[in-house]
Amino acid sequence: MQPLALSLPLLVSSPIGSAQEAVTIPLHFEKKMGSESHGFVPLYEYGGDARIMHEGQAHAIVAPALDPEVEVAYGFVYFAGQPDGAFDREILFFVERYESSAPRFFVDLNNNLDLTDDAPAVEREGESDNFLVTLRAVNPKQTFTVRLSFFRDDPMVIKHTEILDQISLMMGGYTARMGGVPTLPGHWFRDQRLNIRSSSVRVGERSFQIGVYDENCNGSYADPGEDLVLIGEFEGEFLPTGRSDGASYLCAETLVQVGDQTFEVLEVGPDGGFIRIVPSEKPYTRLKNGSPLPDFELALLDGESVALRSLIEPGKYLLIDFWGHWCTGCIQSLPMLKHVASELEEKVTLVSLHNGDHDKARKLIESQSLYWIQAESSEALVEAFLVDSWPSYILVDGEGRIRQLNIELAEALKIITESRPR
Repeated sequence: MQPLALSLPLLVSSPIGSAQEAVTIPLHFEKKMGSESHGFVPLYEYGGDARIMHEGQAHAIVAPALDPEVEVAYGFVYFAGQPDGAFDREILFFVERYESSAPRFFVDLNNNLDLTDDAPAVEREGESDNFLVTLRAVNPKQTFTVRLSFFRDDPMVIKHTEILDQISLMMGGYTARMGGVPTLPGHWFRDQRLNIRSSSVRVGERSFQIGVYDENCNGSYADPGEDLVLIGEFEGEFLPTGRSDGASYLCAETLVQVGDQTFEVLEVGPDGGFIRIVPSEKPYTRLKNGSPLPDFELALLDGESVALRSLIEPGKYLLIDFWGHWCTGCIQSLPMLKHVASELEEKVTLVSLHNGDHDKARKLIESQSLYWIQAESSEALVEAFLVDSWPSYILVDGEGRIRQLNIELAEALKIITESRPR
C-alpha cells in the first residue's frame, strides 16, 4: 500500500509546541490483524430437518436451497453487531461440500434464522484456502469481516495428526454446550477477526501506522471504553492491539505517542473510515519501555506490606508476574518461575501479583512451595502496568526503569541469564 503523505501546512512544519492544525486520516480495510493468533469454528452435522442446535437449544430455521447429494454442516461466527437478532453474539452459517476445497456458504446475514433472504456474504481470498465473511451491523455501513481458513492441509497437521485430536479435546466443552453433533475437526475452520482499519502515514518527519480496532466486535469502531486506537510500524503487516504496545482505549481524552510526539484523538468514524488527530502538548503519562517504575505499596499475601520500588537492587533485575489461580497459562508457568526463584536469585528478584480469590492462591502457594514474594494485585496495578492478558510479565532493570512491558517469560529469562542490568 502507498503511504498517505500529509502535506503542509496541515502538520509539523514548525517546532513541536507551537499551534498546529488537526488532520483527518482516511483509514482502510487492509485485511490486517492484531496478531497471527486464531480460533476455531467447529462444524455440526445438519440432519435436513430445518433445525439447528445452539447453546443446547433446538431452533427452527428456514433452510437454504441445499444440494441433497452433498454433505452439509452448520457453524457460527462471533459477531456482536446485531444484539436484537436471533443470537446476540453469533451468526449462523451453512456450508455445503465442507469436506472439499470448494465449499459453498450460506450466511444468515440478517440473523433471523431464515437463510433464504440473505445476500452473498462470503468471497474466496484470491487462490488461497481462505474465505472472507463480511457481516453487517444494524447500521449497514458498519461491517465486520472474519477470515475462515482450512487447516487440515497444513503441513504440521499432516505430519502430526494428533493435533486434530488435541483441537477436539480443547473445544470439547464448547461443542458439548452447543449441543450439535460435531463433524470431524479436520473439517473445521480457523477464524481470524479482521476488525482493524488502518493507514500508513507520514506526519512531518515521522512515519508510522495508525489504526482503529473494533475490540467488542460489533461493527462500530468508536465505542468509548471498548474500542482502541492503535499505533504501529510504518507499513507493518500487523498492528499490535496491546496497550503495552501503544494501543489506547477511546475515552474523553485519548492520547497516543509516536516517538517523542504526542497526538490527541479528536474523532473516529463509527464505521472506521477515518481518524482525526492533532499534535498535543498534553503530558503522556502512561508507562512505556524506559519509564521509571512507579511505586505502589504492595499488600503481601502473608499479611505484611512492601513498597514496590524498595525491591529494586543495583545490578539485579526485577521480574513482576501478574497471575491468577484460575489462569491455566499461569499455572503452566509455575515450574519455570520456581526455577527463576531458586536458581537465578542472584540475578533477579521475582514478585508475583495475584488476581482473584487470595485464599485459594495461598493454598496453591503452600501446596506448590511457591516461596518468593507473593502479593495481591489490584485494579490500580493492572491499569498502571497496562495488563491485557494473564499471565503478564514486566522486566525492570537495576536502575528501576522498565526494560519491557508484557514480555514473554522465555524472553525475560534470556535477557536475565545473558546480560546484567545497569
